[in-house]
Amino acid sequence: MLIAAAIAIALRLTVRDGIDLLAPFVHGTPPAVCAGAAAVAGLLLLQDRRRRWAAAAVTIAVGLAVWHLAVMHVIAIRPPAPDGAARVVVWNVRHGKHGFASIEDELIDLDPDVIGLIEGGDDSDRRRAAWAAAFPDHEAFYGKSGLILLVRGAIVRSRVERLGDEGRAIVAELVVGSQRVRVVLVDVKTDRFDPRGPVFEALESLVAALPDGPLLVAGDFNTPHNSVHFDRWRNELNLTHAFESAGIAGRATWPDPFPVIEIDHAWVNGSLSVHRCRHPDVASSDHRPVVFDVAVR
Repeated sequence: MLIAAAIAIALRLTVRDGIDLLAPFVHGTPPAVCAGAAAVAGLLLLQDRRRRWAAAAVTIAVGLAVWHLAVMHVIAIRPPAPDGAARVVVWNVRHGKHGFASIEDELIDLDPDVIGLIEGGDDSDRRRAAWAAAFPDHEAFYGKSGLILLVRGAIVRSRVERLGDEGRAIVAELVVGSQRVRVVLVDVKTDRFDPRGPVFEALESLVAALPDGPLLVAGDFNTPHNSVHFDRWRNELNLTHAFESAGIAGRATWPDPFPVIEIDHAWVNGSLSVHRCRHPDVASSDHRPVVFDVAVR
């Protein structure tokens, strides 16, 4: 276990998930998991009376735990959002496995202007009526594969786009208050062993082809924030990660109630400013939602 943890950390600091064959191992061994493996190795070594090796393993475990806390938690005071900002919630609700009533209650408590749901359940008339009853002042667009967009305002135009064989996205132009914003709601369904390059290439082409103006790209990417696949987003598409710019508390989103990795993200271009991004603890899904306020600059 100690050797596996060391290999995982070495990969994380070098190639990351740039090699498709190694990507599942890198994604599955974040620092918190490696810290746990090192701690278990230390206990086993101590039982075997190999005290020096046990002490080394425990030291490594503590170091990895500190690394996890430093990277995955933010202690900061963020100013409130300006007047006219819109509250956005993006959330994988796992097909309502724990009940849609509790999901609706938690969303109502968050009071969002824009709701982007991934794995939002079936597209039946009954479910549509339930969403309409819970959010009567929101206009709705139902995409394929459980993608749902609810907007307190107007959906000017919308469509569903395929992202290769492994992803879907809603592309919509919204009017929220006095703000007009283009939103891309993403669901990357890539299996852990499938290469992520094709779906990210398709998504990047889609984003690059959109007209200029305020842009929000958010959803469940099934990919950690430090993936090589997001490098081009930062350096060439000039998108800003919402939590990196305005995060509060823990950045990990999965698996709740003890998340260790961030696979749900929100990105904005330079026409938008993000305020107070957070991932609150929830009881209705194994994903934590991405909650933030956004305003046109």
